[in-house]
Amino acid sequence: MKITIFGATGNIGKLLVKQAIDEGHEVVAYVRDPSKIANYKYQNLSIVKGQLNEYKKIEYAIDGADAVMSMLGPAMTGKLVGMPISEGTQNIVNAMEKLGVKRLIAIATPSVSDPNDIPTIKIKLIKVFAKISMHHAYSEILNVGDIIQKSDLEWTIIRYLQPTNDNKKGKIRHGFVGRTNLGMKVTRADIADFSLKQLTDRTYIRKMPAISN
Repeated sequence: MKITIFGATGNIGKLLVKQAIDEGHEVVAYVRDPSKIANYKYQNLSIVKGQLNEYKKIEYAIDGADAVMSMLGPAMTGKLVGMPISEGTQNIVNAMEKLGVKRLIAIATPSVSDPNDIPTIKIKLIKVFAKISMHHAYSEILNVGDIIQKSDLEWTIIRYLQPTNDNKKGKIRHGFVGRTNLGMKVTRADIADFSLKQLTDRTYIRKMPAISN
């Protein structure tokens, strides 16, 4: 497939780019700073430099894609200003709808609820903590989830709590909060792997699976 990846220079994004190319996909990476992946010398990788508020560049990067993958997420800090990820996500959705690109795979936390969830005490406490200590990031995560859910796209939002840099374990628990025995941690490599599998797996179309190791 031809895949456009946003957030390609992040910790998960870099792993996703490499694995996607290793699996034979053609990747268009939309990045603010191309120097962060300058050492990625892949024949099937092209780079579009741009900001999340530059709609025309986003549209250019998405044009001709079979799917879009967004590894964008706000920094977990209380010092953020504005809603850049929300604006970028809205631009991505608008461009996809205009160009007829249907498949979108994105990431979030369980702060964004799926109708299939059964709220647990643990998740409720985590949401309260996030809302108080990281209010801006929490609000943006909810906003991004809302933008995607209101779209006409075939979207999947992959939710997780605590990403780690451990080696890929290859075993992922996935399902819905309160219905699946989920842990707190998941490796970034496993997040990338699970995300790529959604390109051909339609189990979670217009759903938000939560995952862990």
